[in-house]
Amino acid sequence: MFEHVYRVDQEVSTVSETDLVAVETLLGGAAPAGYRELVTRLGGDGSYAGYVRVYGPRRIMAEYEPVRRALSTVTDWYAVEPERATILASVIVADTVDGDQLFAHPASGRLLLLPCGDEGLLTFGYDLGEALHWLTTSGVLTDALPEPPTFETREGRSSIRFDGHPGLTPDTVVAALADIVEGARCDRFGGALVPHRTQFFPLLGAGGVVTGPGAVQYVPSIGGHVLVMNEGRDLWARLTAARSTVPDDVETVASALVAAGLRRGEVDQPEPWPWWTPVADPTA
Repeated sequence: MFEHVYRVDQEVSTVSETDLVAVETLLGGAAPAGYRELVTRLGGDGSYAGYVRVYGPRRIMAEYEPVRRALSTVTDWYAVEPERATILASVIVADTVDGDQLFAHPASGRLLLLPCGDEGLLTFGYDLGEALHWLTTSGVLTDALPEPPTFETREGRSSIRFDGHPGLTPDTVVAALADIVEGARCDRFGGALVPHRTQFFPLLGAGGVVTGPGAVQYVPSIGGHVLVMNEGRDLWARLTAARSTVPDDVETVASALVAAGLRRGEVDQPEPWPWWTPVADPTA
């Protein structure tokens, strides 16, 4: 079912049979179709197409009671009021970066999507692959995302911010990485992707604003990617890599970005990255 997925990194987090059985027991003996395959083939916790955050078994078990308690305090359910009892009896298995929540309700054989907006409850068959495909290609909650979908492990990652200067474009930044990525996948886009809903773009997180062209260049050597947004002074980039990556490989990518004219900023999580050292900005 997930053979076509583009793996951004190869760090498949180990999922134990014990943890899988615990989730299946919580779900009355049956996880959604495709769930077991996804978490064993691709990893426990991960980002699907940069938009859907699939929960691994341990996260499902950890989030089950807190999510139920939080939902039980909601007083106005608007369009989903008829399904309130069903949702409270369901188990969260994924969410989107916009804040939509995907629940499994095995008693009815359905997956339920509780939206963050006013779209009303969306229902699917008890098939995770089907739900993920709809979420990322239908164009209803976000613009249709590039195919094939990507999958990136969520744990053990850090990133570095870079800022641009006049004359820089996403194309020039991507070109600066050509020798490093050796023909790896690059997804390009332009303009605001979701004018009809929340301002969002995959990999930016909830509330991200797209104001110009951009690209996501995947970099196999670091098990990550470089996201580039906008042009000129407004251009910025973010290098994201697995923390287990060889330091010299990350430094090679960072140095190429600096050589292209970007100014290196701060690392999001410096502690796990012992090789973090600022590089001189040649444009300063």
